[in-house]
Amino acid sequence: MLSLEFKLVDREQKHEIVGVVTKVGSKVQKFKVGDKVGVGCMVGACHSCDSCANELENYCPDMILTYGVKYFDGTITQGGYSGHHGCR
Repeated sequence: MLSLEFKLVDREQKHEIVGVVTKVGSKVQKFKVGDKVGVGCMVGACHSCDSCANELENYCPDMILTYGVKYFDGTITQGGYSGHHGCR
């Protein structure tokens, strides 16, 4: 599973977020610390259902939105109101 964490650039953003990468997981290849990144309205999915297997994570029944949904670690996502943001 890929994961990256980034610090938000603009605290006025709400559900679509722009930031700078502060940490990357060992399997991340397309991003490095210091890169500018953007995230749409979704930050996670189960990666094991039929939708995810067909690269259609936006149809995953366990999709994790950037705001108001329980994240993998049990915290509630806070979208652009967060100080840091993680994606998988």
